[in-house]
Amino acid sequence: MNLIYYPEFIVKQIINKILFFFAAAMLSLPFTSALAQTEADIDALQQELRARYFTPVNPTFVNQARVRLTSNGTFSDINYSSNRLEAYQTHLDRVGVLIRGYTAGTLAGNSDLLADIVSSLGYWLEEDYRDSNWWWTYIGFPGRLIPVAVLIAEEMRETDTEVYDALIAYFTRVYNYSQTNPHGGGANMTDMGYRALVGAIMDRNIDQINLVIERTFDRALLFMGRNNNWDGWRVDGSFYGHGAQLHNATYGREMALSTTRAATLLKDSPWEFDREVVDLLELGILEGVLPMSWGGWFDFNAAGRGVSRPASQSFANGYIIIIEALLELEPSDPERLELLLDRIRLGPDPEQNFRGTRSYIYTDFMTHIRPDYYTSVRMVSNRTKRNEGALNGEGMKHRYFGDGIQFTVVHGDEYSTIPPLWNYARLPGLTARQESNLTPPAVLGERGSATFANSLTDGRTGLAAMRLQHRDTRGWKTWFLVEEGVVALGSGIQVTSGNANERVLTTLNQTRHGGNVLMGTDSEQVLELPFEENTENANYVWHRDVGYLILGDNDPLTVSAENVTGNWSEIGASSGSVSGDVFTLYLDHGVQPQSASYSYMVLPNASSARTRALSQNPPVEIIRQDGGVHAVRHRTTGAVYIAFLQADEVGIGGDVTVAASHPVLVQMVPDKGEWKVLVSDPHFNLDSATVTVSVGDSVTETLAIDFPDGDWIGAPAKARAAVPAPKRSLEGESQTRGIWSNLGFGQYVPVNSEWIYHATAGWAYTVTDADQNLFLKPAESNNWIWTRSDLAGWGYDFAAGEWLRLD
Repeated sequence: MNLIYYPEFIVKQIINKILFFFAAAMLSLPFTSALAQTEADIDALQQELRARYFTPVNPTFVNQARVRLTSNGTFSDINYSSNRLEAYQTHLDRVGVLIRGYTAGTLAGNSDLLADIVSSLGYWLEEDYRDSNWWWTYIGFPGRLIPVAVLIAEEMRETDTEVYDALIAYFTRVYNYSQTNPHGGGANMTDMGYRALVGAIMDRNIDQINLVIERTFDRALLFMGRNNNWDGWRVDGSFYGHGAQLHNATYGREMALSTTRAATLLKDSPWEFDREVVDLLELGILEGVLPMSWGGWFDFNAAGRGVSRPASQSFANGYIIIIEALLELEPSDPERLELLLDRIRLGPDPEQNFRGTRSYIYTDFMTHIRPDYYTSVRMVSNRTKRNEGALNGEGMKHRYFGDGIQFTVVHGDEYSTIPPLWNYARLPGLTARQESNLTPPAVLGERGSATFANSLTDGRTGLAAMRLQHRDTRGWKTWFLVEEGVVALGSGIQVTSGNANERVLTTLNQTRHGGNVLMGTDSEQVLELPFEENTENANYVWHRDVGYLILGDNDPLTVSAENVTGNWSEIGASSGSVSGDVFTLYLDHGVQPQSASYSYMVLPNASSARTRALSQNPPVEIIRQDGGVHAVRHRTTGAVYIAFLQADEVGIGGDVTVAASHPVLVQMVPDKGEWKVLVSDPHFNLDSATVTVSVGDSVTETLAIDFPDGDWIGAPAKARAAVPAPKRSLEGESQTRGIWSNLGFGQYVPVNSEWIYHATAGWAYTVTDADQNLFLKPAESNNWIWTRSDLAGWGYDFAAGEWLRLD
């Protein structure tokens, strides 16, 4: 029997769903609280809004605006016919200056100033400018109008009902559009909903307040399953933006912002959000932001066309105000939220020991974080979309953004302001033709063509695999994420068209250059800027604390660094020149290859000495790499990772073979003499499959794997194979690798100050006291084991009440 393996996030989601359906069956309550809603509650909300949006203004600015105000409500220095969008933006900002001056200061309550406000605001509302971009009409302008409304609506209600009615009608129109528009769902829905909520509060319209909350901020609209194609958070922590496109950094952030704005506004009122909505949003932030960011840098894979904006360098900072708002809402896990705040503000701290590997099955995405590095893999299939482009003039070179992009971050500035400098046919991890002129991708994101793409993880390590199928390019790409870094394999790379100048490259990285570059061939070379070196016999490259091991036979390698100048206008709607030194490392498969391959390993946060040593004895062994199977084995832990590209069989060492009845991804970890097994379906269409593990002709176990369905399609299933795991020669590894230790309680690998990998117990958490007593808790057990160096390999299991051998 096997079980579906759900990560922590999904387990919490299941619990939330159970609690929700139980509560709904018992109570059948409406979304908002059953407490009485009174005029006093409206007064309190209006007061909160005024405090939230009032900012002092210099009376000089107020007088300057008044001097320019004409009798028809326009401003004399604004050209309303040239750039109408800019003109009406400026006009509305001026109205805001007048209103803040009327609200407080030396001109507070001035009747002449009030008349100027009525004139200028009345003109703006009567003109009712609607931009060709719907966003300005229904989100941008209403957002700018919010401070105006909350500071003057009550005054207009008493002094000028015509202007007041037009003001409220403006926000009501926004709400009506939000319910029927083709851009509904996700950030657009909640942005319009928050604006409509403010309008309803200023109008003191209780029925409209209830309606806006129910139809905008309900749990079913914020968090959705796989089969709902609307934008919004998914239960694996992914955020859909413009369909099945990974957009946590941008649209996900905007939806979280408008939702937390509404939640904090309504806190302690009769309209306070359901607890489950807050919990879901908190989980979305913790599982969709913490594992996708490194300090203030948010993974470009999750930013859509936003990568082409200068603001892309600090998308994570945009979550600070959201997390602070969540902390006001009494979240269930404030410690992790505070940790995330510290990471964004101060950068990752290795002492915080945050680590984890996340598989986002809804968006073909995977992240792998250790206390001292971050890396990620972004794939695409016919279920998901690449990063969008050619929308509002942004993302104009995103043709390949999603075809196996792997970012690696140690210092945090590796990709700082680099988007204008990139060669977009050489994005990190990409295998692609070197087109001389990249045509813009499809608006709203382009779906992949292949069905094969997925990833799986036990939370510590994992693997990802995809079928590369982009126009005329075909191949297989896999990644194996282990403690030391990532092994990347490719095979069957084929291109059937393209001109003679379009070579096919696999790019290991394209990042900011910093310091010397070391390249190991027969002897080590030190490369100083500028340079371009081509070689067929390099076994490693090292740059800025990242090592690159060239494994096995590969096509020629090129490493280069040069100063590049670009402009944001070349890739998006912003402008501004950028210059910088760019480091690029790639393998050259030639023109129209028919069966090219590659194999390399990225070692984040590795010294040059460690890179050099591991190039002679890599931590991972490639078992097989062809059109049927990509498989590797970790030399230290004995874990095996297999991507069955088709039904096949592979020997994994020690007379052990593994066979799969269908294309599946498999992770096998030795545990207490047996195998822990995870299996996932890369095509997302299997009900079941079999995985058979054999040792010679003597022992065979066939695992019947039943895959999840519904919203959980693609999640891995967990099983256990009672087949002896191959024994490793720890003594031999100690001699060759020098990483195994033995202090009297068996052999182990120290990972950090708390975690070890023990030869018998596997992954284990350890605590040591001042008397050198060691308490060890295996990760797969709740049992604590006590030992000491003078106990000669014996340990005491408190739960079992017995002594056991640890070596």
